[in-house]
Amino acid sequence: MLTDTLEAAKDALRQREGIPKENSKQQIGAWSRGEKAPEMLIELPLWAEDRGVDSVIWTALPPKFEVNGKPPSVDEVIVYLRGLTGTPRAHAEQYIRSTPTQIDTPYRRRLEAELGWTPTAQRP
Repeated sequence: MLTDTLEAAKDALRQREGIPKENSKQQIGAWSRGEKAPEMLIELPLWAEDRGVDSVIWTALPPKFEVNGKPPSVDEVIVYLRGLTGTPRAHAEQYIRSTPTQIDTPYRRRLEAELGWTPTAQRP
């Protein structure tokens, strides 16, 4: 995202994702060069340096659903997605396949392996 400031980028992301202003501090993550890496994104500074990126933003949204009060396990996600049919399944597949390739999680690796939902071609 090309903006003049990190705050402008965060606000644009907030608007795009429909996040209320009062929730933006909890639901939009941000990192800038020189800061410590976020706990879940240890390699972010190296990734950003390799690409000449000064700041990174992301949605830090809570899970859309929970199982027994917790985020679903990878196995529960696989079962859920396998149970989808028609348009809901097509939308889920499109959403997962369009996730940037640098988002490399155990969930993604299992979805690719078990459902064949590999990333679609992305712009550099």
